[in-house]
Amino acid sequence: MGVVMMCRQPDRDVPGIVCGYPLPCPWHTVILHADKEPPTMEVPLTVAPDVPKAKTLKRLKDIGRIIAEMNDDL
Repeated sequence: MGVVMMCRQPDRDVPGIVCGYPLPCPWHTVILHADKEPPTMEVPLTVAPDVPKAKTLKRLKDIGRIIAEMNDDL
């Protein structure tokens, strides 16, 4: 089994923690197609049709912020 590399950029919702998404991360990766003429850039889609409700996302962000604050206090 190969090694899975994880994104080490700050999380997009809670910058106090690491993103941790397997690479290529859809939030922190831009793909450059230098072999095309002219060269093109591709940004992966980061929103799926079945996204959780806004209220659920807000709660998850709040939990992430609390965890980040707890880590800062340690």
